[in-house]
Amino acid sequence: MPNLFDSMQAYFVDDGWDPVAVDGQPGVLRMVVLGRDNYWQMFAAAPDGTGLVVLQSVVGLATPRAKFAEMSELLHRINFGMPVAKFEMDWSDGEVRCTTGADLVGVADVRNAVRNLARVNKQTMRHHLKALFALILDDATVEEAVQLAQSFGD
Repeated sequence: MPNLFDSMQAYFVDDGWDPVAVDGQPGVLRMVVLGRDNYWQMFAAAPDGTGLVVLQSVVGLATPRAKFAEMSELLHRINFGMPVAKFEMDWSDGEVRCTTGADLVGVADVRNAVRNLARVNKQTMRHHLKALFALILDDATVEEAVQLAQSFGD
């Protein structure tokens, strides 16, 4: 029976994600994800012996230090009520990422569980990326960025 990392990697390979192993980080894959108008990197990790699969999509543009407070508020407002995914910002460098994960110990269909995690991560990132970029690049206010996030697809 394949281990969790092998099952995760097999899903991404078979589904055409073109995963690449991250040097020096066992159990971690990197992929480029294409959105509607942009792209970003997703990292998939299955740390050995934990039973966890964690997917993180990285925005790719660091939040300027002068906008840390505004980005923190925006992420908090986006996260409120989101049941599966979360956004977070690294206060050391302004990196913003979307994280999904699950404990897959005892799960019979790991590939399907990974597919579901990847789908949620990709959809959540795609849905909110325009709002995040508006705050980082376009000097949008938090309120304007929230409106962008809420009006996605309209």
